[in-house]
Amino acid sequence: MSSHSQKLPFQLVYNREHPNLKSFHQFLQDYIEKQNLAQCHDAYSVMKKAYSLYSDLNASDEVVEIHLAWMKTQCMTIIKDIKQTENRKYFDHTVQSLFYGNNPEAITFCSSITRLLRQFRLSGTYDAKDIISEAYARGIDKIEEGTTIKIPLAWLRRTCLNVIREFKKKQAKADKPKLDGDACSLGGEAMEQLLLDEDMKAIRVAFERLSLEDQNILHVRIFQGLSWREVSKQLERSDTTPVSIGTARQRGSRALIRLRQHYVQIRKDIRLLPQGDL
Repeated sequence: MSSHSQKLPFQLVYNREHPNLKSFHQFLQDYIEKQNLAQCHDAYSVMKKAYSLYSDLNASDEVVEIHLAWMKTQCMTIIKDIKQTENRKYFDHTVQSLFYGNNPEAITFCSSITRLLRQFRLSGTYDAKDIISEAYARGIDKIEEGTTIKIPLAWLRRTCLNVIREFKKKQAKADKPKLDGDACSLGGEAMEQLLLDEDMKAIRVAFERLSLEDQNILHVRIFQGLSWREVSKQLERSDTTPVSIGTARQRGSRALIRLRQHYVQIRKDIRLLPQGDL
C-alpha cells in the first residue's frame, strides 16, 4: 500500500513545486532510494517522524495543517540523519572485522599496514592496530561532519598510509639534532652539518678520543641510521641490562657534546690538510 493512499495524521498545505501528496511522496521516495535507504525506510515513515517533531500540535483528534516547505525541510534532515547513522554502522562493522575477523580480506589489510610500518621504520613503535585505530577515529570525525564514506576499506587504506606518513614526520622532528650545549636529540643530519661546517680531519681526531661506548652509540645512530629504540637494544646487548629509549637518547646527546668539546680543544693545535688531501 503506497504512502499517499494511507491516511496521514495531518493535512499538508501544498505549493507549486508539489501540488499534491502524490507528487511530494514520489519526490521523497526517489530521494530515499538515491541514498540507498529504501530497503528499510520509505516516504510515509519519514513524514510520520517529521510530524512527531512538529511543535504546534493541537488536540490529537484534530487535523493539523503543516506547510509543505516545513515538512520538506524536516524530511530531508531526517533522511540525512538516517544516512549518517547507516554510514556509521557500516564503517563500524568494517573496522570491527579488521580487528577481530580472520577473513582473508582482514588478514591481507593488516599485513599491508605492517609492511608499511616496516618500510617507514615505525614497526618498533606502532603496530597495525594502532594505525587502524587512528584512522577509525578520523573516519568517525568525518562522518559526524556529514561526509559519507562509501567504500570504507578503500578509505581506511588511504587514511592509514597518511597516518603512517604523519607519524614518521613527527618521529623525524623529535629526532632532529640540536647542536647546542644542551643537546637532547641526535639524528643523521647532526654529523652531516658538522662535516659541512667544520673540517673533517679535526672531527676524525675528536671522534678517536671518545670512549668506545661514545664511539659505538654515535656510530650506530649516525652512520647506521638506527632508531632510538634500536639503539637502546644495541646498548642492552653490551650492558646486559635493560636500557630505555630515553636513556639511550640521553647517552647519545652526551656523546655528541663530548665530541664537540674534543673538537674545540684540538682544532687549535691541528694542522688542517688541504681539502683535496682529506
